[in-house]
Formats: sequence, structure tokens, C-alpha cells
Amino acid sequence: MSNNPSNDNAGFYRALALVGQVGFYIAVPMVLGAFLGRFLDNALFHDTASLATIFGLLLGLAAGVALVVRAIMRLPTS
Repeated sequence: MSNNPSNDNAGFYRALALVGQVGFYIAVPMVLGAFLGRFLDNALFHDTASLATIFGLLLGLAAGVALVVRAIMRLPTS
């Protein structure tokens, strides 16, 4: 154990930052995909029963998962 208390908490704060990033990486693409899908449903596809919104949500989820995987792969191993 080191004598520097700020160094002891560095791992905790790094993990806390990663949790915040994961939430951000999942939520933002899904919301953007939903808004884009909703826009497309209203502007172009009036009779598709919100299929573009569902597709936008799924596309946003896939993008969010890809961002999370990339963030996890960049983590240091030690």
C-alpha cells in the first residue's frame, strides 16, 4: 500500500469514470437513433407504424455497444 492516498483511490475513480462513459456511450446513440427514426417516420414513411424509429433505436444500440467495446479494449491491462 502506498503512502499517497490519492494514488490509492485512482483505480476507484478510473472505474467510476468508465461507468459514466458506458452509460453515455449507450444512451446518446440510442436517443439520436430514436430521434432520427422518428423524423424519418414523420417525414418520409407515414404508413410504416414507427419502423424507422425501431430501426433507429436498434442501430443506436449497436453503435453504443461498439463504442463500449472499443472503450473496454483501450483499458490498460495492469
